[in-house]
Amino acid sequence: MKYNLAACAIVKNESLYIEEWIEFHILQGIEHFYIYDNESTDSTRAVLDPYIRNGIVTYTFWPVNPPQFKAYNDCLNNYGKNAHWMTFIDCDEFLYSPTVAGLQKCIAQILRRSTDRVGGIAAHWLLCGSNGAQNYSPDLVIERFNKRQKEVNHHVKSIVRPDVTLCVGQNPHYFVFKPGFIAINEAGRKLDPIYGVTEKGTATALRIAHFHLKSKAEYFKRKREAPDPGHGRFFTEEQLPEVFKAHDRNDVTDLSLQRYASMIKKAIAARRA
Repeated sequence: MKYNLAACAIVKNESLYIEEWIEFHILQGIEHFYIYDNESTDSTRAVLDPYIRNGIVTYTFWPVNPPQFKAYNDCLNNYGKNAHWMTFIDCDEFLYSPTVAGLQKCIAQILRRSTDRVGGIAAHWLLCGSNGAQNYSPDLVIERFNKRQKEVNHHVKSIVRPDVTLCVGQNPHYFVFKPGFIAINEAGRKLDPIYGVTEKGTATALRIAHFHLKSKAEYFKRKREAPDPGHGRFFTEEQLPEVFKAHDRNDVTDLSLQRYASMIKKAIAARRA
């Protein structure tokens, strides 16, 4: 296999954010990125070009709607053989361990907590709020939004073994494995087959900082321009304020990502040079 750990993501108009997302996850030990571009109309492709040239990103233009499920299955079928582990996350989701240096070491530790045949590992969300920001600013996302919900969100995203993964489930939060293989959480606990929303989970050793909102203006702009990648539907103008409010969680300050900020900025500057 080429990679021990790779990532797959469906993107649309992420030119302002995708460099930070890639560089952050390179620091976490992700070795390659399979990016499916759902007809971006901004400069997403141009921003990705240095990563494509350097063999860090495999880029696929993806004019499919809704795009997410078919992209995930296409990635499994066409590129799954290249990676021992593959995570399926969005560009507003930052996957990391606050306690262990790197995702590969974290995965190895989690596997030692289970005696089952593991096909996937579930990482819980921690929703990050707007931090009161009304508009876009060019600072890093991890610097702008350092407040999050206190409790662990029930939603998870997956890190899977492609060689024993059959397909994505009925929502993008879980996958279906070959008979005899299961998903576990960070504590090594066996999860239900439909594990996308899992109660009583923890995010101590493995978590996803989910920057679903960013500022209010960014959130409204994004939701007006692009439908949900899973079901392909737009929120109505009446729904948007309530959805924003429901996700705007600023309960506690979390600075666990701040140590990566200077390294990300240096990496982006070097890549652009």
